Amino acid sequence: MMHAKCSQEEAVARAARTGDWETSLTTHADTCPICRGIMKTSSWMQNLARSSESDLRLPDGSLLWWSAQVSETQAKAERSQDVLEWIAFASVAVPSLGLTAWLAWNWYSIQGWIAWILASAQLRMTAYSAPIPFSLIISILSLAAVVLIYPILVDE
Repeated sequence: MMHAKCSQEEAVARAARTGDWETSLTTHADTCPICRGIMKTSSWMQNLARSSESDLRLPDGSLLWWSAQVSETQAKAERSQDVLEWIAFASVAVPSLGLTAWLAWNWYSIQGWIAWILASAQLRMTAYSAPIPFSLIISILSLAAVVLIYPILVDE
């Protein structure tokens, strides 16, 4: 794209910056589209600068410093909270995975223990003729597991 040039363009720009408009430059700017654009743009920018200067109120520097310090402290606290959340997750996940791995590794032994416990219970039932329902044993074991695991799973 080619930029159109005017021989008076720099003089009009200088007059717009300084505010010293000669009569010949004013009449030229009214007829030349390039110089008219420079004049309108300069006028618009000067009005914008004047309006923003009158409304300009900067906050107190100590308030800005204090706000920056608070923001920095909050960012540090958030980073610390993130680390603590990962630690809390790991403190639940690692023992759970360890228990699962131990149960998988020792499954046949655990089945033997359960069979032995059930056989002992069966012997006691026949010896004392006091039937202990199998569901009662399972219920007690389930309740114990819930009581032990519940605090780990509760989310704050």
